[in-house]
Amino acid sequence: MFGRRPQPWVFLMFSVGPAKINRKESGNEVLCQTGFMITNDGRGIARDAFLNVEIYEMPGENCKAWFDWTDRVNWTGSFSFGFKLGVICKEDFRIPPKNFAQPVVLNVSFMLPFEKGFYIKVKCGCEGSEPFDSELKSDKARIEKYYKEIIDMSDLSNSQGKVGKLLNIKQGKIKKEQSLAVEGRRSNDTFAK
Repeated sequence: MFGRRPQPWVFLMFSVGPAKINRKESGNEVLCQTGFMITNDGRGIARDAFLNVEIYEMPGENCKAWFDWTDRVNWTGSFSFGFKLGVICKEDFRIPPKNFAQPVVLNVSFMLPFEKGFYIKVKCGCEGSEPFDSELKSDKARIEKYYKEIIDMSDLSNSQGKVGKLLNIKQGKIKKEQSLAVEGRRSNDTFAK
Protein backbone atom coordinates (compact mmCIF):
# COMPACT_ATOMS: atom_id res chain seq x y z
CA MET A 1 0.00 0.00 0.00
CA PHE A 2 2.84 2.41 0.81
CA GLY A 3 6.17 2.75 -0.91
CA ARG A 4 7.23 2.61 -4.49
CA ARG A 5 5.53 0.56 -7.17
CA PRO A 6 7.70 -2.37 -8.39
CA GLN A 7 9.87 -1.22 -11.28
CA PRO A 8 10.68 -2.96 -14.56
CA TRP A 9 14.30 -3.57 -15.49
CA VAL A 10 14.91 -4.13 -19.18
CA PHE A 11 18.02 -5.26 -20.98
CA LEU A 12 18.80 -6.88 -24.30
CA MET A 13 19.31 -10.54 -25.10
CA PHE A 14 19.95 -12.00 -28.54
CA SER A 15 18.49 -15.04 -30.29
CA VAL A 16 20.76 -16.43 -32.99
CA GLY A 17 19.68 -18.63 -35.87
CA PRO A 18 21.89 -20.96 -37.93
CA ALA A 19 23.84 -19.43 -40.81
CA LYS A 20 22.78 -19.83 -44.41
CA ILE A 21 25.17 -19.92 -47.35
CA ASN A 22 24.28 -18.67 -50.81
CA ARG A 23 26.87 -19.88 -53.30
CA LYS A 24 27.12 -17.37 -56.13
CA GLU A 25 29.43 -16.88 -59.10
CA SER A 26 30.78 -13.76 -57.43
CA GLY A 27 31.54 -15.66 -54.19
CA ASN A 28 29.97 -17.18 -51.10
CA GLU A 29 27.46 -15.12 -49.15
CA VAL A 30 26.97 -15.97 -45.46
CA LEU A 31 23.61 -14.82 -44.09
CA CYS A 32 23.38 -14.39 -40.31
CA GLN A 33 20.24 -13.60 -38.32
CA THR A 34 19.88 -12.43 -34.76
CA GLY A 35 16.76 -11.39 -32.91
CA PHE A 36 16.79 -8.49 -30.46
CA MET A 37 14.88 -9.60 -27.35
CA ILE A 38 13.89 -6.80 -24.97
CA THR A 39 13.89 -8.65 -21.66
CA ASN A 40 12.16 -7.50 -18.47
CA ASP A 41 13.88 -8.96 -15.42
CA GLY A 42 12.36 -6.52 -12.94
CA ARG A 43 9.36 -6.92 -10.65
CA GLY A 44 7.23 -4.35 -12.48
CA ILE A 45 5.51 -4.30 -15.86
CA ALA A 46 7.49 -2.72 -18.73
CA ARG A 47 5.49 -0.02 -20.55
CA ASP A 48 6.58 2.11 -23.51
CA ALA A 49 9.42 -0.29 -24.35
CA PHE A 50 11.72 0.85 -27.15
CA LEU A 51 14.66 -0.34 -29.24
CA ASN A 52 17.15 1.82 -31.16
CA VAL A 53 19.75 0.30 -33.48
CA GLU A 54 22.43 2.21 -35.41
CA ILE A 55 24.68 0.59 -37.99
CA TYR A 56 28.03 2.39 -37.84
CA GLU A 57 30.28 0.15 -39.94
CA MET A 58 29.91 -2.72 -42.40
CA PRO A 59 32.89 -4.88 -43.46
CA GLY A 60 32.71 -4.24 -47.19
CA GLU A 61 30.64 -3.03 -50.10
CA ASN A 62 29.29 -6.56 -50.75
CA CYS A 63 27.94 -6.79 -47.18
CA LYS A 64 24.38 -5.74 -46.30
CA ALA A 65 22.24 -5.35 -43.19
CA TRP A 66 18.45 -5.11 -42.91
CA PHE A 67 15.67 -5.80 -40.43
CA ASP A 68 12.60 -8.02 -40.58
CA TRP A 69 9.64 -7.36 -38.33
CA THR A 70 8.60 -10.28 -36.14
CA ASP A 71 5.70 -8.43 -34.47
CA ARG A 72 3.99 -5.62 -36.40
CA VAL A 73 0.84 -5.88 -34.26
CA ASN A 74 2.44 -4.63 -31.04
CA TRP A 75 5.32 -2.49 -32.33
CA THR A 76 5.75 0.51 -34.60
CA GLY A 77 8.81 2.26 -35.97
CA SER A 78 11.02 2.83 -38.97
CA PHE A 79 14.36 2.07 -40.59
CA SER A 80 15.80 5.37 -41.82
CA PHE A 81 18.60 6.24 -44.20
CA GLY A 82 19.69 2.60 -44.39
CA PHE A 83 21.41 2.64 -41.00
CA LYS A 84 19.08 3.69 -38.15
CA LEU A 85 16.19 1.67 -36.69
CA GLY A 86 13.82 2.99 -34.05
CA VAL A 87 10.88 0.97 -32.69
CA ILE A 88 8.53 1.51 -29.77
CA CYS A 89 5.73 -0.69 -28.50
CA LYS A 90 2.15 0.42 -28.96
CA GLU A 91 0.38 1.90 -25.92
CA ASP A 92 -1.62 -1.20 -25.02
CA PHE A 93 1.39 -3.57 -25.19
CA ARG A 94 3.38 -4.37 -22.05
CA ILE A 95 6.16 -6.80 -21.18
CA PRO A 96 5.42 -8.68 -17.96
CA PRO A 97 8.08 -9.41 -15.34
CA LYS A 98 10.44 -12.28 -16.22
CA ASN A 99 9.47 -12.17 -19.89
CA PHE A 100 10.66 -10.74 -23.20
CA ALA A 101 9.50 -9.40 -26.55
CA GLN A 102 11.29 -9.65 -29.89
CA PRO A 103 10.08 -6.91 -32.28
CA VAL A 104 12.69 -7.36 -35.04
CA VAL A 105 15.38 -9.63 -36.43
CA LEU A 106 18.65 -8.27 -37.81
CA ASN A 107 19.85 -9.90 -41.04
CA VAL A 108 23.49 -9.45 -42.01
CA SER A 109 24.92 -10.71 -45.28
CA PHE A 110 28.71 -11.20 -45.31
CA MET A 111 30.54 -11.53 -48.63
CA LEU A 112 34.21 -11.02 -49.53
CA PRO A 113 36.23 -8.87 -49.70
CA PHE A 114 36.28 -7.55 -46.14
CA GLU A 115 37.98 -4.18 -45.82
CA LYS A 116 37.08 -3.20 -42.26
CA GLY A 117 35.14 -4.27 -39.20
CA PHE A 118 31.47 -4.50 -38.29
CA TYR A 119 29.92 -2.19 -35.69
CA ILE A 120 26.31 -1.78 -34.52
CA LYS A 121 25.14 0.10 -31.40
CA VAL A 122 21.92 -0.91 -29.67
CA LYS A 123 19.85 0.74 -26.93
CA CYS A 124 16.64 -0.47 -25.32
CA GLY A 125 14.56 0.74 -22.42
CA CYS A 126 11.09 1.42 -21.08
CA GLU A 127 9.26 3.73 -18.71
CA GLY A 128 10.73 3.40 -15.22
CA SER A 129 13.89 1.54 -16.27
CA GLU A 130 17.36 2.88 -16.97
CA PRO A 131 18.19 2.55 -20.72
CA PHE A 132 20.39 -0.41 -21.60
CA ASP A 133 23.27 -0.04 -24.09
CA SER A 134 24.85 -2.87 -26.05
CA GLU A 135 26.86 -3.36 -29.23
CA LEU A 136 27.79 -5.89 -31.87
CA LYS A 137 31.39 -5.23 -32.88
CA SER A 138 33.86 -7.41 -34.78
CA ASP A 139 37.16 -6.47 -36.33
CA LYS A 140 38.19 -7.54 -39.84
CA ALA A 141 40.33 -10.50 -38.63
CA ARG A 142 37.47 -11.92 -36.53
CA ILE A 143 35.02 -11.60 -39.43
CA GLU A 144 37.43 -13.35 -41.83
CA LYS A 145 38.08 -16.18 -39.33
CA TYR A 146 34.43 -17.04 -38.57
CA TYR A 147 33.26 -16.41 -42.14
CA LYS A 148 35.77 -19.08 -43.30
CA GLU A 149 34.79 -21.47 -40.48
CA ILE A 150 31.10 -21.16 -41.43
CA ILE A 151 31.86 -21.67 -45.15
CA ASP A 152 33.86 -24.82 -44.26
CA MET A 153 31.07 -26.36 -42.12
CA SER A 154 29.38 -29.41 -43.62
CA ASP A 155 26.26 -29.08 -41.41
CA LEU A 156 24.96 -25.56 -40.78
CA SER A 157 22.15 -26.69 -38.46
CA ASN A 158 24.51 -26.21 -35.49
CA SER A 159 26.23 -23.03 -36.67
CA GLN A 160 24.63 -20.63 -34.15
CA GLY A 161 27.80 -20.56 -32.03
CA LYS A 162 29.90 -19.50 -35.03
CA VAL A 163 27.32 -16.84 -35.97
CA GLY A 164 27.45 -15.50 -32.40
CA LYS A 165 31.26 -15.34 -32.60
CA LEU A 166 31.20 -13.72 -36.04
CA LEU A 167 28.87 -10.98 -34.74
CA ASN A 168 30.76 -10.96 -31.41
CA ILE A 169 27.55 -11.27 -29.40
CA LYS A 170 28.07 -11.03 -25.67
CA GLN A 171 25.04 -11.68 -23.48
CA GLY A 172 24.56 -9.89 -20.20
CA LYS A 173 26.63 -6.72 -20.65
CA ILE A 174 25.09 -5.05 -17.61
CA LYS A 175 26.44 -1.82 -16.19
CA LYS A 176 27.09 -1.68 -12.45
CA GLU A 177 24.59 1.18 -12.10
CA GLN A 178 21.89 -0.94 -13.76
CA SER A 179 22.68 -3.87 -11.50
CA LEU A 180 22.36 -1.64 -8.43
CA ALA A 181 19.02 -0.29 -9.58
CA VAL A 182 17.63 -3.82 -9.79
CA GLU A 183 18.77 -4.65 -6.29
CA GLY A 184 17.17 -1.45 -4.98
CA ARG A 185 20.42 0.17 -3.87
CA ARG A 186 21.47 3.73 -4.56
CA SER A 187 23.92 4.18 -7.42
CA ASN A 188 26.59 5.61 -5.09
CA ASP A 189 26.71 2.50 -2.88
CA THR A 190 29.97 0.57 -3.00
CA PHE A 191 30.42 -2.91 -4.36
CA ALA A 192 31.71 -5.87 -2.42
CA LYS A 193 35.01 -6.91 -3.95
